[in-house]
Amino acid sequence: MDVDEPIDVPDLWFPDGNIVLLAGNCRFKLYKGILASRSAIFRDMLSLPAPQPGMQPIEDDASFEGCPVVVLHDDEKHATHFFKAMFIPRYLPQFPQPTTLERILSCLRMSHKYDVEYLQVDALTHLSSAFTTKLANASIYSWKDEISPGLKIKDVLDIIVVADKVNAPWVLPGALLSLATALHRQSAVSQPTEYHEPSEVLETIPSALRRPFFRWLTTGRARAAERILTFVSKPVGIDDCCGTDNTNCRWLRLWATGALVPHSLENDRHPLENPSLTEKTWAQLLTGICAHCSATLKEKYQENREAEWERLPSAFGLGSWDQLEALRKSALAED
Repeated sequence: MDVDEPIDVPDLWFPDGNIVLLAGNCRFKLYKGILASRSAIFRDMLSLPAPQPGMQPIEDDASFEGCPVVVLHDDEKHATHFFKAMFIPRYLPQFPQPTTLERILSCLRMSHKYDVEYLQVDALTHLSSAFTTKLANASIYSWKDEISPGLKIKDVLDIIVVADKVNAPWVLPGALLSLATALHRQSAVSQPTEYHEPSEVLETIPSALRRPFFRWLTTGRARAAERILTFVSKPVGIDDCCGTDNTNCRWLRLWATGALVPHSLENDRHPLENPSLTEKTWAQLLTGICAHCSATLKEKYQENREAEWERLPSAFGLGSWDQLEALRKSALAED
């Protein structure tokens, strides 16, 4: 078989289909009526004698098996996931049912381009659940098998590029935070399984985000961590300290500050990504400190995380969380 001969995708080659679509080297025989009923772009294209921009008939073979043939200038992998989601029930299940990141992003790209609203909402819901606008909300990944021990740099870059393309800015602060962590982890490993030059990463992300992300990566990330970790030493004195010696609690906390800050900055995850320090870290940190001061420190840790979380979108020039949450609710048709 000629290597350039298109491959008929088995699950998307219906014998009684009435239109053939070609994306890359993959060919699909589908139904005009279903395409038109679910996609405003296909509906308009099929109602006109000439295809729309981005679609064109094959010049030397405008039909195949009696069906009109239209070329789509889309990645064949993205097109395959997209059409399977349209024609195969539960191929992209509704959240929180498990799926894959590749399916989510492919369906999101294509449903945005071809105006398939229900599919775009389903894909956005999956993606948004992993990048919440509120720190108190747990991030839920419906593609859990792909994120251990953490999102890969390529995955996060794809998320950032697609979120920007489909106007989902509420995803970006958390995704950029994850990207910085992934790059930090890469630099801390002598022989990483994948390596991406930071300069190439900057070239990949949307241009409006490059400068603020570079600032966050080089200085902002560490400064944010340090501000969070001041919970150990500020305030210097804690009212109602019930230790035998208030000064002793104070000195123990000041000593812990010197040990905690470097430890956190060397760690893979940023304090914004850690709902709590590990039990081992808390045990080391609170040794000798009275129960009241210990409880106060744990509360202060969360307060500092909340304050820093509120600053995160503006660090990337993305406004406030309230603004982003309003956009999220509007896009997902939530009350």
